[in-house]
Amino acid sequence: MTESAAAAFWSYSHEDDRLDEGNITRLARRLANEYSLITGSELKLFVDRDIKWGEQWRERIDTALIGTTFFIPILTPRYFIRSECRKEVAAFHGKAEGAGLGELLMPILYTTVPEFSDENADELVALLSRHQYEDWREHRVDGLDSPRARRAVHELAQRLADVATAVTTKQLDSEVATASGGESLEESGLYELADQINGRMPTWVEAIESQKIGAAQHDALWEMLGPRLKKLESGTGQGGARFALLQRLAQEDLPLAERELQAALTHNRLILELQPYVERAFTVLAAHPGDRDLLEPFWSALQFSQNELEERWSSLELDGYLPMATWWKSRAHLSRLARQVADTYGAALVRVDEGNEILQDWFDRRDRLFGQPTGGPPDASSGPPRR
Repeated sequence: MTESAAAAFWSYSHEDDRLDEGNITRLARRLANEYSLITGSELKLFVDRDIKWGEQWRERIDTALIGTTFFIPILTPRYFIRSECRKEVAAFHGKAEGAGLGELLMPILYTTVPEFSDENADELVALLSRHQYEDWREHRVDGLDSPRARRAVHELAQRLADVATAVTTKQLDSEVATASGGESLEESGLYELADQINGRMPTWVEAIESQKIGAAQHDALWEMLGPRLKKLESGTGQGGARFALLQRLAQEDLPLAERELQAALTHNRLILELQPYVERAFTVLAAHPGDRDLLEPFWSALQFSQNELEERWSSLELDGYLPMATWWKSRAHLSRLARQVADTYGAALVRVDEGNEILQDWFDRRDRLFGQPTGGPPDASSGPPRR
């Protein structure tokens, strides 16, 4: 295999593969074999995650996509509840789109995903539904050895080969333009990028402010009811009073949990929209750092976001930290309402974690370019419930 050989990163839930008797990984091998058969070139397949799995596709992307790097997520309901799967596909989307090569993301709809449309409140489901995905649901039921499935494997391999050729041509044209003194895709359009990025900043800041207000409202609620509940929970013989107070706390906390989830969904939707533009802007600014002032609203919003995170981290280091999702989950068995609050906070926590990982990447890249300090979250897992 040459260094520029095509590669396919197969992103899937291992539990799905086990339940389908290994057919997801069998499909990966069939596809690689068919690609090699029709092109005469190897498709290097990355199926099993290890410590270097994510580093390898990021390295290929960051080195101007040497060769062709396909990312193939196998979409099922379980895929969208696996945190690592969600983070991988979101990160690849941003980097590939930022390089002008969004066609390298090739989703396969393996089983029916509820509300798989661009109107889904889950920003990642909506994003992937807009991609040109392969619908594999009937082929999965037919079996890999069925004539329809074999033809579908061939057609998918041909699609990969066609995209590989198109991407190679696109990269060659970019190199020729650069060598002749012209502008490549990555070296043009900073004004347009700034318009796309800066125009989303008011909504982004509003989402961060909403999370901040929600946290303050939650803290006020806990300060009012928390000490009494703690006293009741540490005592004996007061089960009725403890349950009544817990129900009151759940009833008042549920709207705050729903607001937290909505703010997190809005925040993450904006981050996914911004990712391609931010990726491309970082690439341009690496060569032209003097033009950073064109993105001043973005830098201000990014710093505001970092300040809010660091303020929260500092507070958590001092006070101890137990995520609301964890606190309510330990009491979810007590009532349907408590379980609803736990589930809502749990969904919000997942979305916040996803968004913060992308933000941390932006913080780090900004700091490498312009030399600003970064912070990091504390390692805390106990203490009073806080946002």
